[in-house]
Amino acid sequence: MRFGVLGPLTVWRADGGQVTVPEAKVRALLAALLANPGRVVSADRLADELWDRPPAHPVRAVQTLVSRLRAVLGAEAVLRRPPGYLLNVEDETVDAVRFVALADRARAAGDPRVQAEMFSEALGLWRGQAFDGFADEPFARAAAARLEEQRLLAWEDYAEARLELGDHGPLVSELAELTRGHPLRERLRAAHMRALYGAGRASAALDVFQDARRVLNEDLGLEPGPGLIELQQQILRQEFADRPPQGNLPEPLTDLVGRSRAAADVRGLLNEERLVTLTGPGGVGKTRLALEVGHAQAEAFPDGVWLVELGGERPHGERISEAVAFVLGLRDEPSPSGVSHRLAEALRGRRLLLVLDNCEHVIDAVAGLAGLLLRRAPGVRILATSREPLGIAGERQWPVPPLDVPEAGAGPQEVAQSSAVRLFVARAAAASPGFAVSAENAEAVATICRRMDGIPLALELASTRVRVLGTTELAHRLDDRFGLLVGGRRDAPARQRTLKAVIDWSWNLLTGAERAVLGRLAIHRDGCALEAAEALCSGRGVKPAEVVDLLASLVNRSLLVVTGDDPPRYRLLESVAAYCLEKLPEDEHEALRQAHARYYVSLAERADAHLRGGDQQRWLRRLDAEAANLRAALDTADEHLARRLVRRMAWYWLLRGRFAEARRSLALALETDDDGAWLAGMTLLTGEPWRGRPPVEASGRARWFLGYAETLFGSLEAAEELNRRALDDFRDKKDRWGIAASLTVRGLHRYVRGDIAGSRLDAEEGLALFTEARDQWGRLQAIGVLGRLAEIVGDYHAAEARHREGLALAESLDLWGEVSVRWSELGRIALLSSDFARADKLHERGRRLAVTHADRRAQEFAEVGLALAARRQGRLDEAEKRLRAWLDWNREFDAENGAALILAELGFVAEQRGDAPVALELHEQGLAAASATGDPRAVALAYEGLAGAHSLAGRHEEAARLLNEAFRLRESVGAPLPPAERGDVDRITAVLRTALGTLGP
Repeated sequence: MRFGVLGPLTVWRADGGQVTVPEAKVRALLAALLANPGRVVSADRLADELWDRPPAHPVRAVQTLVSRLRAVLGAEAVLRRPPGYLLNVEDETVDAVRFVALADRARAAGDPRVQAEMFSEALGLWRGQAFDGFADEPFARAAAARLEEQRLLAWEDYAEARLELGDHGPLVSELAELTRGHPLRERLRAAHMRALYGAGRASAALDVFQDARRVLNEDLGLEPGPGLIELQQQILRQEFADRPPQGNLPEPLTDLVGRSRAAADVRGLLNEERLVTLTGPGGVGKTRLALEVGHAQAEAFPDGVWLVELGGERPHGERISEAVAFVLGLRDEPSPSGVSHRLAEALRGRRLLLVLDNCEHVIDAVAGLAGLLLRRAPGVRILATSREPLGIAGERQWPVPPLDVPEAGAGPQEVAQSSAVRLFVARAAAASPGFAVSAENAEAVATICRRMDGIPLALELASTRVRVLGTTELAHRLDDRFGLLVGGRRDAPARQRTLKAVIDWSWNLLTGAERAVLGRLAIHRDGCALEAAEALCSGRGVKPAEVVDLLASLVNRSLLVVTGDDPPRYRLLESVAAYCLEKLPEDEHEALRQAHARYYVSLAERADAHLRGGDQQRWLRRLDAEAANLRAALDTADEHLARRLVRRMAWYWLLRGRFAEARRSLALALETDDDGAWLAGMTLLTGEPWRGRPPVEASGRARWFLGYAETLFGSLEAAEELNRRALDDFRDKKDRWGIAASLTVRGLHRYVRGDIAGSRLDAEEGLALFTEARDQWGRLQAIGVLGRLAEIVGDYHAAEARHREGLALAESLDLWGEVSVRWSELGRIALLSSDFARADKLHERGRRLAVTHADRRAQEFAEVGLALAARRQGRLDEAEKRLRAWLDWNREFDAENGAALILAELGFVAEQRGDAPVALELHEQGLAAASATGDPRAVALAYEGLAGAHSLAGRHEEAARLLNEAFRLRESVGAPLPPAERGDVDRITAVLRTALGTLGP
């Protein structure tokens, strides 16, 4: 086997296939052993490094992991060697060891060509960051840092060897990326300067020196070293004898932003293939990327790199061949075989690169010439740019993607790192010196870049308006993008001076059927699936069977983007969609809007039938993908269609936690008592009380849903009655899913009322029925009840297992609010186990997830958990602050459970501070809230709190009576206080024993 740590941890078999190492801890053990190749690592050290909190039996725990690792790698792979373990592998089967050995051998070689080959092989072993995924772990930190330093040293040696071989061009962009990441390394800077000079870019080499001087001065307060200064002087004196490359490529006037990896990939393709076509929509940067690659490859083509601009040519005769011949300086001599064949004959013995730019409107002529040159001139390579591929044998297509744009909600730092933003800022700063991303403008800048789809030309056009409009106003005005973005460079081709002109160029090359399909696709929001495209794009001269071929043609022409693999989605860039909608006749536009609404209403109706069974996950994700289309359909639909859509989307909205969207939409479609029940329930789930008319005649499922919402945020008595009636209705109709849902909710009611045994029976039956139906959401709810019950009776191992099972289910369905709650449930278990550090970590994880997904209920549950842990660790101010932040929110609901717990905790805070009057007032309020819940355990907690307050005030007999009453209540439901929760009672009891001598049970 071979082992890889120069990137993600990987194990390969001898045949090259990967070996799966299951379990994170087993992979961590393997990484820890690989960080110490050839050395024994003690079991105690492994335990310390693999666990944040060492297990009870660390040596045994490590031994268990070793056994699992041996099961994967073989019994002899990990040897027991006191005081620990040794990974029994040959040195060069570990990529890090092989890398170091290759680098050492390369340095010992005298021939620069041999050195370059060996360094290339060594650096080729790297697949990413060393120990990726483990680099911040204690066992890997030093090894990862050491390997990174060795990688940089190898790169410096490798660059110098290649410079000796005259390999200047390709090194330019490679070293530009490295020096950006490591700007203080003077050897890298020197190599970069030499590469630029050797590639004929002396001024750029001097710019690198000035940048190095600035960075060294700003960061370290130092000047460049003597070697770098001497190199600058040699460049100024032109003491290097390297011959500048031939060709006619223009010198870049601006930096290429965000394309270093793309340039490297295209260079690699050109090394392997003779014809590479860069495709992509207008303005995506095909020409700029081609020029960058051409400059980098100049050294590889002794007869030059030649740009042939075809944007002004026409597709007739031999105009393309004549344009190429003219650029190359070939004499215009008559030939019976024609210009193309004479050109091929003239290039037969030459080694050059032709950059054929803007081929899409003369695609057939370019394809013919390229095919001829590939056959007749073996030393010629072609790099073409086109909005569609040439479509000939030997062609390798490389789609140029838009620049990456920031995610919605990204912070200023994340926004500034996006390549689209970096380009926008660089161009805006050229017109408005000092412009940069800030906390104030980050959101507007990110919006502009997203709405420009990361297309470089669109970003550059938009950047010219920053000086006049500012970013916020510019973002607001992008709906009129074609009137706004007209300020292109005067020296640019006419087709690139405005955004509309860029798209006009592509539109005019389409057939009538292609224009029809493209225009109809624009009615979709955020793309569509193939089924939707076939349904909505056919008609009016386009047959359904033709749609797939037309989609393929539009993809080839770079006007349609395919995203996803299974199933694929078809999406227009926002600017293309806006252009197409402007082109649609008004009557066709309106007809399309109505057809779009009907299609997505039908889709929602089909989906609803699958959201309570085995296809739940697949249909949830399908509706996720169509969220924008479904919202658009609701905006467009007439009253009848809107009601159909809202009723079928309600369950999806519940599963996805989109309560506010559901409430808003249901309010517009209110007609029946079922609609009213769903609206009332969604209102409660948004965190607001329901004040409307009670839906008296709702059906079983609508009644059940309202009972479910009342259980969480409303009246327990109302919830019990609604759920009881729903259960009767489900049983009459033999609705097994409904029975499962009602039993699970009744399980919640019973455990609140203190009926632990009854609650368990209901939850287990509900779980069995949901399992039979293959409804993962339902299983999640029933498992949650069973986890809480295990926690109440003190079986923390079973409770944790249940909550982890629920966590896995919630993650598989992307139910992030439920995922947050499960992390916080695990935090409660850690709290009950007195592991406060772990409790805080788990609750904080739940809190962050809740905040990210704007789930107030999950956030409250997590933050109250953090408050519980803070009070138990004596951080009373923190506990009070967290608790009071949620008290008023809980008091808005009829359900008093949350308020009862918070009031009890605030009362204990006051008691621990010695403030008896405040403690007494808070616990009396807590008792009133607890009594309203009907939960004996909540009442017992209030009694315990009151006992503390009375004891603090000197009323010891009353305190003792209250403690005894609390004890009796807990015993009555079989839920005594767990050991970790006895702190308050034990503290109060100790005071009372001192005052009274003895107490009851």
